[in-house]
Amino acid sequence: MTYLVGLKTLQGQFEPVESTGLPYHVIISQALIDGDPLPAGSQIGVFDGELCVGASFLEFEGQENIDIVTWEGSYIGDDILAGFESGNPIGIKIWAILYDTELIMEAESAFEVGSGNFGNGSYSVTSITALSGFFSDILINSDIPMSFSVQIGNSIESQFTLTNTGNIPLEIFSVSATSSNFIIGEYNSIISMDELVSIPIIFSPSDTGLVNSEFQIESNDFDNPILSIPLEGLGLLPNIDIIQNLPDFEMEEDDGPDTMFINLGDHFSDSYSELSFISESGNYDFLEVEFIDEVGLVFHPSQDWFGDVDIYIQASNGDYITADTMNVSVLGINDAPNPFNIISLDSILISHADQDTIAFNWEPSFDVDSDMLLYQFQGELLIEDSINNEYQYLFASLTDSTRHVVSFSQLVSNVVSSNISQASIIWTVFAHDGEDTTFASNGPNDFAVILNYLDTRADLYPDDFILLQNYPNPFNSATVISYVLPYEVKVGFDIMDVNGRNIISFPTEIKSAGHNYLRWDGQDKQGKSVSNGIYFFRMSTENFISQKKMLLVK
Repeated sequence: MTYLVGLKTLQGQFEPVESTGLPYHVIISQALIDGDPLPAGSQIGVFDGELCVGASFLEFEGQENIDIVTWEGSYIGDDILAGFESGNPIGIKIWAILYDTELIMEAESAFEVGSGNFGNGSYSVTSITALSGFFSDILINSDIPMSFSVQIGNSIESQFTLTNTGNIPLEIFSVSATSSNFIIGEYNSIISMDELVSIPIIFSPSDTGLVNSEFQIESNDFDNPILSIPLEGLGLLPNIDIIQNLPDFEMEEDDGPDTMFINLGDHFSDSYSELSFISESGNYDFLEVEFIDEVGLVFHPSQDWFGDVDIYIQASNGDYITADTMNVSVLGINDAPNPFNIISLDSILISHADQDTIAFNWEPSFDVDSDMLLYQFQGELLIEDSINNEYQYLFASLTDSTRHVVSFSQLVSNVVSSNISQASIIWTVFAHDGEDTTFASNGPNDFAVILNYLDTRADLYPDDFILLQNYPNPFNSATVISYVLPYEVKVGFDIMDVNGRNIISFPTEIKSAGHNYLRWDGQDKQGKSVSNGIYFFRMSTENFISQKKMLLVK
């Protein structure tokens, strides 16, 4: 039982009986209040019932083996001297001042020597404990477990709140966390009754992932002197910062692919993790982009395209993505007209010099820059007369068409000799866009002009056989061999190499008087093209054999 008495109303100590001359020693080996040693100045009284038969003060806190002399009752004459009665139980009380309040407390004894009754043996030894009725109690107001999440490099603070629901001040001796990632802020260590207090807890992760810890409060809470609160902290990856903007890039049209060497780590960073990167083109129809080991960007512009495209570079650390934009400018250059072909002619038959025309045709070219195209036609007429005089005449035309027509009479109008025995034409075309020129891929083309209209002229019926030089000579694909007959006769032709080996023989056929021709395409009797070199062509009739030399150059 505990008695709370106002400080002003209680004068203090127990008042033991006077000495009777019959002492009995009660030794207090240890004295505790609420589990704590008695404070200095406290008084321990030994009672027989309600009679205090002995008392002693503590000289210092936690004093042990306190020897209290008690007095047995006796008689002197007719006078009765108050004291304990042997055999009665020993009662003990404690007087102390706690939290500015005087208390008288019944103590519980645990006898180590003696039976717990007066007069048993020469002395008794006991430890005593008492309850003051005072208590402090922590009421937790925060959610448990306490959870935190923050990016590496940053901190987050939360308040742990508690209330003292006891009837004495709560004293906090220490507050700590079992992980160094949690830091305890400043707090009040003495908490009054019904006072609510906040203890700041700061979480600063050193790595990503979950951190489990405990938050421990050591206090004078009677029921929970060491209170453990679970803590959970989640370290998150930091944001990705753009250290410096990506540079723009220039390249020339049709000069790709082109490489830009760049360390993307100089432009993106989260100061913690290794980043991954993704590149995207703003227009894949015109410009593609790829990485080279994350230290270079390769740009692939479309053929013949020029302009500007934005390239987007994304940096990721698994949790966050940051993007920056760079501009790739493809500088336009003039594109030459696309390749094209002329339509080759093998030979042209002219039956009427004053009526027949020669048509030269070619495929259209295309200009990717949409420039207007003009075609420059260039031709050269080569003529040989019956006495082996050679004449050369140039003719040309500038047109936006893919065709040029010329009359043969116009071509030969300035020919000095009227005795034309054979003729050929070499021609080509080139396309021009005002800046660049593209020649026909398969030009120039040369072909024989067969002058059949000469057959009707009497002055070209000679009295003898004539084998003319082939044309063109040298030649690179095919050549025309012309000859004149004085009358209708069987004619054969053979082609031989410089060693006299037969390359090919043409069938012997009856040919009419006048001008005739034979075309050789540079192939042997098996249809295989022969190699470069000197060859001989030989004409044979019943009464005439003639041979000439020609040169094949590929």
